[in-house]
Amino acid sequence: MLEYQQQKLSTMTKLKCPECLGSLSVEQEEVHCLDCGHPFRVNKGIIDLRHNQSAYYCEFPQKDIARF
Repeated sequence: MLEYQQQKLSTMTKLKCPECLGSLSVEQEEVHCLDCGHPFRVNKGIIDLRHNQSAYYCEFPQKDIARF
């Protein structure tokens, strides 16, 4: 299992910061850009690279989805 996690972290380090295209520092569950310092949240092993993390992206209106 540890080997899988190391491979996953290795793949994640190939990602670039969407703000400045700098390299990302990946340590455990913390990710930030080495150039601009922008932090990124990690949820269940998935990095949230959105600039506006409260943005809503879906073909259905957010108020309709909220009912579910």
